[in-house]
Amino acid sequence: MKRTSFFKSKAFRYGAAATALTAAFIAVVILLNVVFTALCNHYLWYADMTDEEVFTLTDSTKDYLGDIDDEIDIYFCADEDIVKNDSLLRYIFNTASLIADCNPNINVECHNIRVEKSFFEPFKSYTSSGISSSSVVIYDKTSGIARVPSYMNFFITDEDGETVWAYNGEYRFVSYILQVTAAETPIVCFTVGHGEDVTENFTVQVVDGVPQYPGSYPLATLFADAGFEVRTIDLTREEIDPDTKIIVIFNPAYDFVGIAEAERDNGNEIKKLDEFLTVGDNALFVFGDYTHPSAFAWENGAPRSNLAELLDEWGIGFEAGTQIRDYDHARSVDGLTLQPQYGTETLGSSLYKELSNLSSMPMTAIRNSMSLLLTRGETFTKNAYDIVEVSPVLQSFPTSELLLGGEKIDEGAFNLAVLARARRQVEDKSEFGNYTVTYRYSYIAAFGSPTFASSSYLYSNVYANRDILLTTLTAVGRDTKLANIDFKALDDTAITVTTAEAHLWTALMTVVLPLVFAAVGTVVCVRRKHS
Repeated sequence: MKRTSFFKSKAFRYGAAATALTAAFIAVVILLNVVFTALCNHYLWYADMTDEEVFTLTDSTKDYLGDIDDEIDIYFCADEDIVKNDSLLRYIFNTASLIADCNPNINVECHNIRVEKSFFEPFKSYTSSGISSSSVVIYDKTSGIARVPSYMNFFITDEDGETVWAYNGEYRFVSYILQVTAAETPIVCFTVGHGEDVTENFTVQVVDGVPQYPGSYPLATLFADAGFEVRTIDLTREEIDPDTKIIVIFNPAYDFVGIAEAERDNGNEIKKLDEFLTVGDNALFVFGDYTHPSAFAWENGAPRSNLAELLDEWGIGFEAGTQIRDYDHARSVDGLTLQPQYGTETLGSSLYKELSNLSSMPMTAIRNSMSLLLTRGETFTKNAYDIVEVSPVLQSFPTSELLLGGEKIDEGAFNLAVLARARRQVEDKSEFGNYTVTYRYSYIAAFGSPTFASSSYLYSNVYANRDILLTTLTAVGRDTKLANIDFKALDDTAITVTTAEAHLWTALMTVVLPLVFAAVGTVVCVRRKHS
């Protein structure tokens, strides 16, 4: 009997065919994987499975973008492949692309600044630090206004200014779009000349390689993000710009100049502040510190400083030099970092009405807060024209103690933040000679400590301090949707699945896939048997 060669046998032919089929199948899978990966990288085809949804736009952002009618271009200053391969720029480009998908009027492009220097020339006037390959340009073709932030403006860093721990891209993009599309930019002025914790032009000083931010810097940044032009003002020699909507007094160490101290007619700071508030539709923010009691001093039941007298006319008084301590409702061991309680059905509580609708109210925090008084009750008439309402925004719990010089002088619930609103009736004459009655409102928001606006609380996803301040801006006439756009911690960008999802994937991998392969194998065996 002639012996058949193994290489010509049916077993070899079947084996060779199976091996070739397997190799071809693996090659096709690898090729598809390479092609699909390339397409994903180019068109950003990804499913956002991060717990913080870092790569997904919030509904608030989508709602805001839907109202934009201006033509807006977002320019990245490097080639697209460089932008996409950069670990941080990639986040920003992804958000910009999602924004462009939401509104056909928004366009995203990449231009290499080293090759196209002339292209970026018109935007240089919008930045003092220059344009680099890591800059982003947000340009409104309709208004001709641009903003040129650095890529680091889209992230939140630790105090060292270098360690990135959160992504704030949505918030920043909406902020910049708000700024370039605004018909007119309102102004917020921080007073200087009284030892305030404010640096000229809000510059950042670097000491031993570590950035040093002034105490008011986070608050100024918040205003800028909300579409305000931020300035400093010396009221003893400067007039208030008519476009100014808000004046901020941040941690003054000394009193303001009144009529008795003014050496010239335009040097009376108190008069300027009073006239600013009398106009209507304006606001004054006051942040006092217990270590500087002279600026808010009272004596024998009457205001002793000029600033205290102005605030008293609005029904607000600082208990100068006091501190509130509450061991039962504190965020610190010493009991001085307070977790306030919220009021209900008051003017002040309207600032966190939306937060109150949540199933669990988010926390706020304030440290070393003075106690604030309602010196004239909750409602009174001011100057025979204005009806003033005053109410607490935040209060301590009844378990609190009031300290003066470290010694307990009282106990109970104390006001930590207060809002006063003056309503003035105005009669506007129409072209037909008829009079229409309208109202104008002015506000004073007082906070017992500047720590309420510190970076520790404004840029933390634990506290609602930022939301309350942004809602206050809405109350004084600056419509903003930024309060509903939170930053996203990068520490939580790992893929997260629920227990149910984990069980589903386990079932798919351990049961469904083996069954599929078993079915395919059965079909192959049957076909071989009958071949």
